[in-house]
Amino acid sequence: MALSLKAAQLPAADFNFNFSSLMDMTKFVDPDARTLSYSVGSLCCTFCATKFTVRHYQPVAFVEVTRSDADSFATGGSVSDMATATVATDGKQNHSFQARVWDLPEIVTQLAFGLTHCRLCGKPPGIGNPADQIDPSALADLAAGICSSPADVVADEMKQALQGMYEQLLATMPGMDCIPKVLYDSASDSHWDTGCRDIALAQVAGPVCDIPGASAGLTVMDWIGGGSFNPCVGQWGSVLPRQKQVLNHDIQTAAALTAYRAIHVAKNTWKTFPYDASLRGKLQQTVPNASTGYAPGTNKMLFNLERTTSMNGRWVFVWWVPVSCCKDITDIAGVCPPPIPCF
Repeated sequence: MALSLKAAQLPAADFNFNFSSLMDMTKFVDPDARTLSYSVGSLCCTFCATKFTVRHYQPVAFVEVTRSDADSFATGGSVSDMATATVATDGKQNHSFQARVWDLPEIVTQLAFGLTHCRLCGKPPGIGNPADQIDPSALADLAAGICSSPADVVADEMKQALQGMYEQLLATMPGMDCIPKVLYDSASDSHWDTGCRDIALAQVAGPVCDIPGASAGLTVMDWIGGGSFNPCVGQWGSVLPRQKQVLNHDIQTAAALTAYRAIHVAKNTWKTFPYDASLRGKLQQTVPNASTGYAPGTNKMLFNLERTTSMNGRWVFVWWVPVSCCKDITDIAGVCPPPIPCF
C-alpha cells in the first residue's frame, strides 16, 4: 500500500474517533432502497424452513473528491454546511480534482441502517487484488519509457513500506475496526497530476471505448474478472488517463469519473482495494446530497438526475458491491438490536 506520511499520521494527528464521530460519518452512507436492491430468494438450506438466500448491494468504501489535496471531510470541514446548487448535465467543461479512497467501517453502515442493519449480509471478505497481474498501464509505460524514473520507483517503494508498517501498527491497536483506513490518496500518487502512467495505453484504449460493441465486450470481461483492468466506463468513455484532469464532461460526471478513477488505481495499480471494483458495483453520491447509486458509465442524464453539486467543490461517493448470504426470517423481517460501537 502507499500513503504519504501525512496520510499515515491521520488517525493519531487528525482523528478523534468516538461514538459521536462515528455518528457523524453515517452522513456519508444513505440507506437508499433502490441502491440497496434488496431481494429475498429461495430457502438456502435443506433442513430448515426459516433461512432464505438474500441478495443486495453492500457499501464498502467511500471516496472524497475535492479541489485540493489538503481538503478533506474526514480531517476537517462540515457535511452540514455544504452550500448546494443544481447543475446542468449537458455542459462540456474541463475540471481538475483530487481523490481519496477510504475503507468504510462496518459499524458506520450498521449505524446508518439503524434497526434494519441485521438484514444486511455485511461487507464481503476481501477478494484480493491482482498482485501477480501486471497493470497494463505500467507495462505500456515500461515499453514507452516515458514516466517511471528510478527516483519515482524508489519513492513509491518507500511509500509502500511506510504504509505496510502503518497497517501493521493499526492491526495491533484495539478498536481499529471502527477507524476508516485510507486505501488510496492522490496526493501521494506521483502520476495523478499528469496521467503519464496511462498515456501510452490511453492512446490505444481511448478510441476503443467509443465503440459500443467493443466497450460492452470489455465490460463483460470486467464483470467476470471482478475488477480486471477494463479501460472503458460505459457511456462515460475511457477511464484513462487516470489523472486529476477530466476533459469534456459536465462537472457532475467529471466528479463521479474521478471517484471511479481513484478506485480503479487503488485496485489495479496500487493493489490496496480488496473489493470488487468492476462495473457490477454502484457509485452513489451522498455529499452534498444523497442520490440513487448506479453503475459507473450509466447514462449521464439518469446518473445526474437527483444530484446537486457543492459550491465549494466537495463530493463524497460511496461504492456498493453485490453480495449474497443466508439469512433467517427474523433478521429479514424483524427489528434488529442496536449496533454496538467499538468504543
